[in-house]
Amino acid sequence: MLAIIFASARGWIVLNLGIAAATVYHATAGLLLILTIYGFVKSRGRGNSDLAWLKVLMGLNLLLGIINIAGDLALGLPFDIGGFYLYLAPYIVYLFLGMPTRYLNLAVTVITLAVSYSVCDNFYETSRGPEGFLNVYKYNKILRPNTFEALSHTGRIYRASGYTGSYHDSAEILGMAAAFFFLRFIIRRKIIDLGLSAVAMISMTMTQSAANIVVAIATIAIFTGYSLLTARKWKTIVCIMLAMVFIGCVYARFSDIMSIFTKRVGSEGDWSGMVNGLDPQTLFQSIPFFLLGHATAFSSGIIDVESAFMKTLYQLGILHTVIISWMMLYPLQRFFKVRSFCPDALPSAAAVLFGFMSLIHYGSVFRETNIFLFFTFYAICLMKIRNGVRLKEEKMGRARSS
Repeated sequence: MLAIIFASARGWIVLNLGIAAATVYHATAGLLLILTIYGFVKSRGRGNSDLAWLKVLMGLNLLLGIINIAGDLALGLPFDIGGFYLYLAPYIVYLFLGMPTRYLNLAVTVITLAVSYSVCDNFYETSRGPEGFLNVYKYNKILRPNTFEALSHTGRIYRASGYTGSYHDSAEILGMAAAFFFLRFIIRRKIIDLGLSAVAMISMTMTQSAANIVVAIATIAIFTGYSLLTARKWKTIVCIMLAMVFIGCVYARFSDIMSIFTKRVGSEGDWSGMVNGLDPQTLFQSIPFFLLGHATAFSSGIIDVESAFMKTLYQLGILHTVIISWMMLYPLQRFFKVRSFCPDALPSAAAVLFGFMSLIHYGSVFRETNIFLFFTFYAICLMKIRNGVRLKEEKMGRARSS
């Protein structure tokens, strides 16, 4: 659990303990690699028979990943560490499946509060004037000494990145958390969940990551509508109405901050970069990469898009992309098969869907700070489904015996 918290909030260590960023990042990556390998070993056990198809998908993803890396090396290209997170990290799910969900929920809560605090702190500092701006500049320089150049902004409002050092990475974390806690409020009807969702959503607005904010709103709307249609209980309706009133009050109270989002969604947002250059001629020329991948490896210069899904499609090919997509959405497939008796899986299923849908823009879900949090929600969803199935079978067994 601590390893997952460190992965998402590792910037706290860099900023507060005076340890070099490279040292912290490499140590965190090494620790997570060990845990992932342990998860791979656990996946070979016989206690996961109900997840047989997931094992197949992960195995195919790993095999095709090895082939992809071998192709890169054959072309004289250096090994990309990002491949580790894409091909091997999913196996950490098997490690999480052996943990009580309350520990995973605690990790999610700590990460949400930590990243939200750091984003709000950055936002407040830059609003104080030159001194605060300089503090945040130094803050980001410490977190990303080799890559940070300048703070991004919309008009006079600077974007806040927090402990991750990236606007998009922080927004990815907060988007998953906002969807998770909002739907958990609908299911459990505890005001603390609504508060955590509001904190995550407001903080995500401060990152000005418009695509992630839109995806978060869409995810929450889809699952809220689904819960309303399936539950049809007055308590659920009251909770949804309460949530809507609460959101309206928050928007009215923080209207200045919320207006930043509308600017990013509007003409000031760089939406064209998501599909830049994808005209019919370019698409025709890129058919070989669509089928086999390695658009970047061959230095084609054809594909120049911000959409992580499109990049994955042209770098890995259609077959591998389908397998990765199927693997990422596997908990939702399981959920909708047994949804009638595992409503507790709804919040984590919403977080998983947000993580996948966020691929329409930057692929932050595949970053070290985010991928293990994504698979935390992934494991929570599978455990809730497993528990729902077990309770249903026990109830049916008692009914037959009586």
